[in-house]
Amino acid sequence: MILEIKSLAADRSEFKQKIGELQEFMENHLIEEESELFPKVRECLSPEQRQELASELTETKSELVDKVVDELEHS
Repeated sequence: MILEIKSLAADRSEFKQKIGELQEFMENHLIEEESELFPKVRECLSPEQRQELASELTETKSELVDKVVDELEHS
């Protein structure tokens, strides 16, 4: 979705529409995580397991951000 937005001129109505769709998607995703996913994780994993998962997610997020930035810079 980000690459699609990048391909649009910022002054086009499509750009604003796609930004709105991205914002709505992210808000819904965050609500789902907070209300459904995170409570289940807290129930099922020990504090040590949650810390390990958090570390893995942080590392993966960093790798993905680097990849997206690289793709944006080279496209």
